[in-house]
Amino acid sequence: VGVRIAPNGQMKTEYSYRMNQAIELSEKLSHSYLTRAETTIAYYSRWLSLLGFYLPITCFTEKQCEKIQTPVYQVILPKLGYNRHIPLAIRYGPTSLGGAGLVHVYTEEIIKHLQYFVGTIRQKSELSTSILISLSLLQLKTGTGVLFLNTQKSKFPYITGESRHLFLWKVSNELNIQ
Repeated sequence: VGVRIAPNGQMKTEYSYRMNQAIELSEKLSHSYLTRAETTIAYYSRWLSLLGFYLPITCFTEKQCEKIQTPVYQVILPKLGYNRHIPLAIRYGPTSLGGAGLVHVYTEEIIKHLQYFVGTIRQKSELSTSILISLSLLQLKTGTGVLFLNTQKSKFPYITGESRHLFLWKVSNELNIQ
């Protein structure tokens, strides 16, 4: 798929690659003379399409996502007519309420994971069967009769590693999603 994931699930190489990609894009944007309309087009066509490609697969932390988006937003915000120290509520708020309507990378990553997970599970395919099998295995490892995604991950310190299922579990705990 074009994503660099280590066999143990770590994404250090992928993080470095995406960080360099964001820096490269920000440098190209900073050297170009774009109007607000052209910057908006560049934001949607280059930045958001890039995020939509790899975020359903990666499991970056919130800090990593912040670092990835910082160079791009430092360049794009002034070109869109915003101060780069604009409150986050305005930066990420919907345009219908006076916000800029920009996307936070970590939030987008969570949304993409949930869309992928629910969309795939509802299909009748080999991939959905494979995901259900891996979920069942994780359920057996937890040893609880309740769906593990609805329990606190901290109660199971022996479940370690990095995977998309563990990422969803962590996120569902953080955001109180059931």
